[in-house]
Amino acid sequence: MELSRVYKQINIYCDSQSNDLYMVPNGELSGLGIVEIEHVENLSAPFEEQQLLHTVKRAIDLCYSKTPALPRTTPSALGLFLGLKNYGTATKDKKLIVLTWENHVGYILYPTMKHRSGGYDHMTKEARFLGEELSDERLAEAIEYAIERSCV
Repeated sequence: MELSRVYKQINIYCDSQSNDLYMVPNGELSGLGIVEIEHVENLSAPFEEQQLLHTVKRAIDLCYSKTPALPRTTPSALGLFLGLKNYGTATKDKKLIVLTWENHVGYILYPTMKHRSGGYDHMTKEARFLGEELSDERLAEAIEYAIERSCV
C-alpha cells in the first residue's frame, strides 16, 4: 500500500522568542524514507484555535505533494523559508513538535528534546493521542502541552 495512505507527518517548529509556528509537511525519498518537503506553512502568534486547526490540516494535506530535495545538497525547507543557509541555523532557538497520522491509529503529537548535534529526539512517553479526527480545542491544548514539554 502507498505510504501516503497509511502514514503522514508534519514537523512543527516553534520559535522560542515569538511563538510563531512553522509547519513542514513530509514526503518520501527513495532510500531515505520520510523527509521534509520544500514547503512551510507559517502561523504568526497570536492565533486562534480555528486558524491553528486550518493550518495544520493544510500542512497534513500537503504531505507527499512534492518529492523532497536531497538532504545536504540544498538548505532545509525551514532554512529556505527563513532565508538561512542550513538546518542548524534555521532551527536555532526553535522547539520541535511532531504530529503524525497513521491509518487505523489516528493522530499522535510528540514533544521533542533537542540534543547537542542539532537533531531532535521524540519524547515518546510524553506523546498525546488525539484520536482519528482533529478538533480545534483538543489540538490547541495538545500543541500548547507539547511546546511546554519540548526542550531546545
